Amino acid sequence: MKRFFRIVVRLFPVLLLWTTGVQAQDNAPPTVQLLQATPFANEQTTISYVLYDAEEDATGTLSYALFLYPDERLSSVDDVRTFATRLADEKDVLLDVGLGDLNEGASADDVQTYTWGDTPRALQNQGFAPATKILPGSYYLYLVADDGVNAPVFTVSDFQVTVAHAPTAVQGVSWALVKERTR
Repeated sequence: MKRFFRIVVRLFPVLLLWTTGVQAQDNAPPTVQLLQATPFANEQTTISYVLYDAEEDATGTLSYALFLYPDERLSSVDDVRTFATRLADEKDVLLDVGLGDLNEGASADDVQTYTWGDTPRALQNQGFAPATKILPGSYYLYLVADDGVNAPVFTVSDFQVTVAHAPTAVQGVSWALVKERTR
């Protein structure tokens, strides 16, 4: 019996590598692309993207999220998840309060659209950022996908989305003038 356990202990790393290698060969990583977006996001913008995984979906192990960041230099999925602002993720489809438009496509060339705008409070409580609460500026989009089998993948847009909120009456007037008018 001791001899059997010695053999198993010696073979365990080999078996582990063999099964991991077979699994990775049979399961391709998700496909992610950011194609275009409405260039200005005052109240909302429409984002065209491709997100597809042949083996997994959001009801299984596929997780995905759309992010926003001021430059295109984030170099890993961990960087994106740590530093970028999350606009939406698979909970948009899975939760009853979700809007249901950040979907996985049916194939690797099935273009989807997501409308980012004034996100409902229930989704804000899930960590979704509404367009109306993002500081004005120009941002790149990031799309991250993780199928739970392969290394997570991401893509960054080659275009920017500019957030420029419409000025209010107070923003368009100096504070001295506002004080003077209220006297």
